Amino acid sequence: MANLITCVRILCGLALLFVPAFEKWFYVFYLAGGLSDALDGWTARRLGEVSDFGARLDTVADMVFFGAALIKVFTGFDFPLWIVIWVIGIAVLRILSIVAGFLSRHELVSDHSLLNKISGLFLFLIPLCIGLFPWCAVAVLVAITCLMATVASVQELYFVLKDSKSRLDV
Repeated sequence: MANLITCVRILCGLALLFVPAFEKWFYVFYLAGGLSDALDGWTARRLGEVSDFGARLDTVADMVFFGAALIKVFTGFDFPLWIVIWVIGIAVLRILSIVAGFLSRHELVSDHSLLNKISGLFLFLIPLCIGLFPWCAVAVLVAITCLMATVASVQELYFVLKDSKSRLDV
């Protein structure tokens, strides 16, 4: 059941690519994907369905959903250049972590730290705030989110590199 909920997030992410940003169906798929992100892990733990496959599927679903959402949000809203550059920097850090984790463990590695979860929640709120609040309020939310995501990305890369280094020393 939990893996089916996770697959809903993948389908919602793909559906986001085919609807206009910030319109009714965008929000339907966006909220459904966000809900599936909150429910899949809880369901897996509750039903005793926790598995390595489920954890990897969750990571793939996160990448598909948030990647699609970022594409739609960035193409549907005119962000200042400093935000675009900052987000690209965060993406580079995330990609480095994924590559380093894959090279050291031969699997997709994703850190589900508290800071990562909080920055993910803030990231999820941004599209919901666009259009509801003045740009200055959204800009503050974006800056706070980018700051948290940067720290979380550096932390994740550090832990992946530390782990891969210790594995190489053994």
